[in-house]
Amino acid sequence: MRTVSRILAATDFSPSGDAALIRGGQMAAEHGAELRILHATPDWNLFSNRAPMAQQHYTELSRTAERLLEEAKDRIASEFAVHVISELHKGKASQSIARCVESYQPGLLVLGVSAEAIETCSADAEIAARYAADPPWADERNAAKMHMHLVRGAPLPSVLAEISRQGAQVIVIGRHEQFPLSFEHPLMGCIGKQIAYHCPVDVLMVP
Repeated sequence: MRTVSRILAATDFSPSGDAALIRGGQMAAEHGAELRILHATPDWNLFSNRAPMAQQHYTELSRTAERLLEEAKDRIASEFAVHVISELHKGKASQSIARCVESYQPGLLVLGVSAEAIETCSADAEIAARYAADPPWADERNAAKMHMHLVRGAPLPSVLAEISRQGAQVIVIGRHEQFPLSFEHPLMGCIGKQIAYHCPVDVLMVP
């Protein structure tokens, strides 16, 4: 692995979050890097609209988060003898992490993911795949017959392996619109480009 000078680790103070901090501390010590740990706490202006919580309770929650974050910083700094900076953001965790990555520009982002979260994500992906393969209009007359085959793994090697296994003649793929791709290079950074480049059969890419 290449040497990095800045590492960002995010935690929600769960066992998985603590594991991310420990792993971040280990890698910071290994690379002589600075470690920044991040926790996102709810924004009162948004949180108060959805939860029946008094301002006092929300303040106590924020203070507890500050204390836990400071304790985590001191613990990781002491255990791994690394320079640690802590940041408490208000707002959604995903957005807070994205903003911190943009401003801090870490060489490595460390996140803790529980087994339950992985199982939930897999279950959601399977539900979406089954719906795509058997939509409500599938029973209509002259509807195309579809077979759903769900494979777990990295996209590129998984797709290429299935092409060989299934004897496919044409591959139809799309790209995620959420990623800002430049007009000059509309496929740059897209997994579809990698599949099209390595694919042994014809590829139809739907933008």
